[in-house]
This record gives sequence, structure tokens and C-alpha cells, in this order.
Amino acid sequence: MSELGKKVNDAIKIIKMASIAALEKKEEKKTIDRFKPLTLAYSTGKDSDVVHHLAKMSGVDFDCVYHATGLDPKGSIEHAKEVGAIIIKPDISFFKLIEKNSFPTRRARWCCRLLKEKYDSPVSLQGIRAAESVARKKRYKEITSCRVYSKTERTEIFLPILNWTD
Repeated sequence: MSELGKKVNDAIKIIKMASIAALEKKEEKKTIDRFKPLTLAYSTGKDSDVVHHLAKMSGVDFDCVYHATGLDPKGSIEHAKEVGAIIIKPDISFFKLIEKNSFPTRRARWCCRLLKEKYDSPVSLQGIRAAESVARKKRYKEITSCRVYSKTERTEIFLPILNWTD
């Protein structure tokens, strides 16, 4: 088997593990989430497209979710629609957020936190690769992590292509 074939198989195994975790969390939970227990945090970028394709290949049940900002790059919304993503529009415009928070900076990155990083489901797939940057390589060491949004909203994140290179 080729190196790429092995990576594809390993990624599909991770996605299937995520699906099992999502089903277990669904059984534990008393509340109803907005989406299926497993979501793909979709950005319309190449890594999200790869994870979307791998998730479809795996046969697991998932929702693909794109959080629009109102300043989305040209073609992003159309591409998200093409892959069947659920598009979530922001509750408040980016410009209203600037009035409230000032301009985002490298150190004060409130924009992603307020517009894109939302609780969607108990388990999420993300197309993050350690090879994207030195910072990501330092930040992401494991294929799973947990994101806490509130006392009741936590997402177990699976990174099926974390160790893929360019």
C-alpha cells in the first residue's frame, strides 16, 4: 500500500472513532443539539475539503457546518453550498463587533472566537494539519482534544489529517 493509501486508511479510522464517540455522547445526553452528534467544522479550504471527502468515504453520518462571518472570501459561500454544508450566518455583523471590540489584532483575535468558534455538536472533525505552521505543530500534538464552551457545551475534536504534509 502506498504512503498516501495508508494515511487515507488511518484518517478514515479516526473518523470512524469520532463517529462512535458521537453516538456514545448522543446516548448520554439529555438535550437535543442543533446538528447531528458528529459535525465537520468546514472552512471551504483544501484541508476541510479533504476531511469532507474522507468523511464521505468512511460512510459515517455527519453534518458539514460552515460559520459565515459576513466577510467571507469570494466564492466561499457558494463552495460551502456545493458540498452541502449548513451555512450559519452571524448573529451580529463584523462591523458592529468592531465598534464593540475595536479591530482584531494578532494578539486580540476575538473575531474567530465570536464568529466561527461555536458549539455545534459534542464531537467535531477538523481539517487541521501540523505541517501548516510552526505554531500549529507546537499546539496540536494529539489527534483528539476537547474544547469547552460552557458548563454544558463541550466538543471532542478529532483531527484526522493532523500528520499529513503538503
